[in-house]
Amino acid sequence: MTVWLVAACAILVGTVLQRLSGTGVGLVCAPVLALLLGSAQGVLVTNATTTVSGFLIMLAVRRDVDWRRAGVLVCWARW
Repeated sequence: MTVWLVAACAILVGTVLQRLSGTGVGLVCAPVLALLLGSAQGVLVTNATTTVSGFLIMLAVRRDVDWRRAGVLVCWARW
């Protein structure tokens, strides 16, 4: 039970830092989850958490995106 509570706290802190500064989920969650769950499971859960966090943040800020500018950047990023 305490393992899951510590993991949940690490994920919460990581997602809050991700929203505030743009980095956090991987930097906070990966070490904690790797120590708690083992290296393979910790990285897997960190990747899943990062994906979900990024998707939820995207939903929250999608109205603030300049889609035309984003399209230009994506087109030039291919080269």
